[in-house]
Amino acid sequence: MEIEILLLLLLLRQLFFLQLMLLLLLEITLLLLLLLLLIVPQQVLLMLVVLMDLYQTYLKLHQILDLLVLLQVFLL
Repeated sequence: MEIEILLLLLLLRQLFFLQLMLLLLLEITLLLLLLLLLIVPQQVLLMLVVLMDLYQTYLKLHQILDLLVLLQVFLL
């Protein structure tokens, strides 16, 4: 029983760190979006394509983060 509790705590800790990394990745994605808006105003079409791709990545990462939170709640 103690080993199972320790393994569960280890898993929760790993999930927490994974969530932190995903949040950091989300922030970097948003910063890249803003940077693109500032740097490349003359190439609007290319910028929009890149922005859409980054935004889709952002949404996917956010979904993964939500799933991890649900998994943590379930494990608790």
